[in-house]
Amino acid sequence: MSRILLWVASSVLLAALQSLALGQLTTFISLSSLFCGIGIAWFLGSAKTFERSVNFSGGFGIILSVFILLAGFLQYVYLLVVIDGQYAVGNPNNWGDLPLHINYIRALARGLHFWPENTEFSGEILKYPFGMDLWNALFESLGIPLRAHLFLVGVGGFLLTAWALFRRAGIWGLSAFFLSGGFVFSEGIINGVGWGPGSALDWKNLFLAVFVTQRGFLYALPAGLWLIERSASNFFARKEQLAFGLIWGALVFFHLHSFLILSVYLLGVFLLRKNWRQFILSMAVASAVALPFLFVVFGQGQNLGNAIGFSWGWTFADRMKDMGFFYYLLQNFSGFILVLILSLIAAYRNSNARLEFAFLLALWFLFFNVRVAPWAWDNIKVLLWIYILIQIWFFDHYWQHTTKGSRWQQNLILLCAFAPGVFQLAASFPARVHASKIGPPEVLAECVRKQIGVNDVVIASSSYDHALYFQGMKMALGYEGHVWSHGYDLSKRKAQVQSILNFAEGWPQAAKELDAKWMVRRKNEPELVFSQWDSVAATATECEDFIYDLSQFNGSSFDFGNSNSGSHR
Repeated sequence: MSRILLWVASSVLLAALQSLALGQLTTFISLSSLFCGIGIAWFLGSAKTFERSVNFSGGFGIILSVFILLAGFLQYVYLLVVIDGQYAVGNPNNWGDLPLHINYIRALARGLHFWPENTEFSGEILKYPFGMDLWNALFESLGIPLRAHLFLVGVGGFLLTAWALFRRAGIWGLSAFFLSGGFVFSEGIINGVGWGPGSALDWKNLFLAVFVTQRGFLYALPAGLWLIERSASNFFARKEQLAFGLIWGALVFFHLHSFLILSVYLLGVFLLRKNWRQFILSMAVASAVALPFLFVVFGQGQNLGNAIGFSWGWTFADRMKDMGFFYYLLQNFSGFILVLILSLIAAYRNSNARLEFAFLLALWFLFFNVRVAPWAWDNIKVLLWIYILIQIWFFDHYWQHTTKGSRWQQNLILLCAFAPGVFQLAASFPARVHASKIGPPEVLAECVRKQIGVNDVVIASSSYDHALYFQGMKMALGYEGHVWSHGYDLSKRKAQVQSILNFAEGWPQAAKELDAKWMVRRKNEPELVFSQWDSVAATATECEDFIYDLSQFNGSSFDFGNSNSGSHR
């Protein structure tokens, strides 16, 4: 397992360094990074496994495992499908996220200048941890079809995560993540509302709502679980220390929130277990790998005031009009509350483990009330890790001892803790039922690809499923929800883009300030949204019917609304 993680991490880091030196990702860089990554992984990695007594807890556990594997596999089969000639996603939680990641992947593969600008907010360097998208871009640049490498990377990350959870905590660890989620009633089970974006639940199934949509977790979860497992080791050879540091430091490039919370946890347990000295080399390597990207994120004027703030009870402030606090806790965390109660009993009986459990509870309380993202719900990226750590602690100090040899007791706890999650995961079957079209017809996609260069700035309406997202384009302003969630103040940029789209007074100056070369819009209809793409395709005979070259126009002398002018391209 460590060799796979090292291959991904080292290949991506090598590709980033070479692309930074040459100014863009190339086919040669992709090939050399992948092959050199294999060499590094083989040299630093270890094939030995950790001895741990885990099992399926009988036939019931085997049934749950098969159910989880089938549900996970189908999620990636229907991750991105084609319906009536248009892309569609099988998971409604992915409506907004997948187009963003496809744009990153294709922009990098097409040769976006490196270090890349933010493709949704041109002129600003990209501070989003795009390591997983760069990994896919290596295969995209080699000519592997988009849907093929998205599927293979997705299934690979899913299986690696499932194996890491099972190896660390058996069927309990597997269920704790893949069968997570709060109570959803019969109507929600049938129509999928219980786990989709319109759910009244905030603590939805973590696999469906977070893992599938947040692509950085494809590396971060198995890597973090490996780090947690190895952090309990009493001895490290020099190569193992280097591998630990490289996997740890590379996390920042794949998932920033995972890197931050795991760093807090690892440093905390090193001090509690008093074994920090053997990790000095690992900490030095991790710092050397992570600090450059941390400087990019925090050292270039990022507005941390938007990202950090007090949010009592996680998302309760958004729900308090509809429900009381205790009902909110029961609806979202009923199974987890049971685990916490049993864990408190185990901590009372085991004085040696109390301090570590208290540390985990303190972390949960802190991040349950202090947000580290503009949108409070995004704290789930941190709470997810504390939830997993508490479940692992429960497995070590209650599940393996109190219920040892008692299959009926283990199965009863599994059923009580994870029945809501079973219903949510079952509601995702079959994924194609939930598939929703995103993206443009191919005739428009082909026009956009041929006409607009990857480093050209484009003016377009803000929509998460805009045609530009599927071609690897750099937009002056992409989907506003993404831009805001990344901590940017978009008020001025939004006004500039709208002035250009509507040809308001002063639009040429706004275009000049944004260094915009192209505009994508319908004649007389500046808001070109998804619902209009079919009608555009039916009427457009040339790219010139909806793509405007702004560099050809001087001042406001050109009448954009005149469809007979024939001078736009």
